[in-house]
Amino acid sequence: MKLIVKNNVFFFLLTIIIAFMTISLLQKDEVGIIQSDGKGYYAYLPALLIHHEKDFVKTIEVEQQYFGKEYQPTYLNITENGKNYNKYFPGVAILQTPFFLLAYFISYLIGAPIDGYSTIFQLFFLFGGLIYTILGLYFFQRSLSLYFSEKKQLIQLFTLFAYLSTPLMVYSLELISYSHIYSFFLFGWFSFSILHRKNNPWFYVKIGIILGLIFLVRPTNVLVVFILPFLLKTAPHFKEFVHETFAHRGKNFWFSFLPFLAILSLQFLLWKWQTGHWMVHSYQGEGFDFLHPHLFNALFSFRIGLFILTPILLLSGVGILMLYKENRFSAIAWSVYFLINLWVISSWWCWDYESYFGNRPFTEHLFFLLFPIIVLLRKSPKIGFSLILLFSLIGCLRFYQFRNEIIIPQRFTAENYFTSLFYFNPDSRWQFTQSCRPIGKEKIIFYPLTQLEETKLTPENTFALGSEIHLKEDEKGVVYHFEMEMDKKVNNVPFSDVLLVIDAFDTDSDKHFYHTFELYNDQMEAKNNWKHLIFEQNLHDIKKEYDTFKIYVWNKGKKAFSLKNVSYRVLVWE
Repeated sequence: MKLIVKNNVFFFLLTIIIAFMTISLLQKDEVGIIQSDGKGYYAYLPALLIHHEKDFVKTIEVEQQYFGKEYQPTYLNITENGKNYNKYFPGVAILQTPFFLLAYFISYLIGAPIDGYSTIFQLFFLFGGLIYTILGLYFFQRSLSLYFSEKKQLIQLFTLFAYLSTPLMVYSLELISYSHIYSFFLFGWFSFSILHRKNNPWFYVKIGIILGLIFLVRPTNVLVVFILPFLLKTAPHFKEFVHETFAHRGKNFWFSFLPFLAILSLQFLLWKWQTGHWMVHSYQGEGFDFLHPHLFNALFSFRIGLFILTPILLLSGVGILMLYKENRFSAIAWSVYFLINLWVISSWWCWDYESYFGNRPFTEHLFFLLFPIIVLLRKSPKIGFSLILLFSLIGCLRFYQFRNEIIIPQRFTAENYFTSLFYFNPDSRWQFTQSCRPIGKEKIIFYPLTQLEETKLTPENTFALGSEIHLKEDEKGVVYHFEMEMDKKVNNVPFSDVLLVIDAFDTDSDKHFYHTFELYNDQMEAKNNWKHLIFEQNLHDIKKEYDTFKIYVWNKGKKAFSLKNVSYRVLVWE
């Protein structure tokens, strides 16, 4: 780190900025640092290094002490013979191990709880994420400098603006337990190693290690290898690299492949240790549909559109056209890399990834997707930097709104995107209530309620439009998908505190799933006019825990409103 600060005053300033924002972040409840998918990535560390267990039983007990007794880990699946295993790959845990051990050591010295989830462990997790953020940005700046040989000041300024105008800021400060910032760092290490390569065994060993870690953090990201032709710039250089890799009976290839395989084997060993099987399909009920990718939605929808929600990438499109005139091979190579990853990412069953700030699996790919903008800045620096400054201001504004819960946390709509941009009321008026349909085959469809006529609810009506479903044993599936459609009309007042309740439970045990969401997309909608709305929710019943479902409307806020054309559907997928 001293070398980075010594040679890059800019990165010293950037570190101060991140530290300042982190202080602001820590004013929140520190228990919220490790959240959502991050709980699964992280759980390996306390389970292995503290509790010495493979079924996560003690780990879950500790989690419930911090996250509440009702907390149930969504990262655990169960085998047919009843064994728990972590569905996620261990790459983030591996990268966080040094910081976990530091937290362990300090907790031991001062007598603090050694349970993996105390304040010290949470803060060191945050510290580790920030270190990888800074290293990732360092590699980004150095890679740009090596690739384009532009002025140092231009590259440094662009790096700062790129950070502010993309989801990188959100995923490095507010959502740091997701895997994306770790992949961004590994992409940077890979890029810098290729651009600064030396034809010796250590270079190939290092590439194998990096690719192995990339796979263990997020398996599909191993497609980063398709950026190689772009990084090598010309067809002769690419052919030379391929020749060097596979010459002498592929000696250099094996220098890379064997370390890659050794790191990859950690996943197989974990599966064997947890389940008794060398291979496990850990993402049960999830997968890719490569024949039906959501290409347009991935790029242009308000829900997650890459160019809509990360508009700085529009400049990459202009830059790649300019690059095509200078270096056709490089421009085509970049385009191939982009299209391959676009196809794979948009083919995932949950094509919107329940994303925060746009299409989140592209976050690490920003490392390379931003490269062509330098070509634009070289040709038109004033216009380019003016637009980048605008996008940076929008990025900072969205970060402020997100952190202060002014806007919905994920998935905009055409109706609220522009309106919300200038909305600063601390009480958010929007929410998003649609999910992706599961992948697989529809097994059963239930229609527990269809009521076309108008139903008027008053403050005296607490519960309404209730329905109950009893599932037979042979009707249990992997994923339940709930849908509610309705027309709503309200008085000329903001609408809230009216909830759709999904209550799933097992009549023979205490297993319970309780979820509510409010019956609006916009609190100001349907004023004295009918508004058609759709509400959806997925429940992954991987462990086959539920046999009864109740669905009903809860008029918690004692409102007066009307509903008609109400229908409930429950789809069972396998």
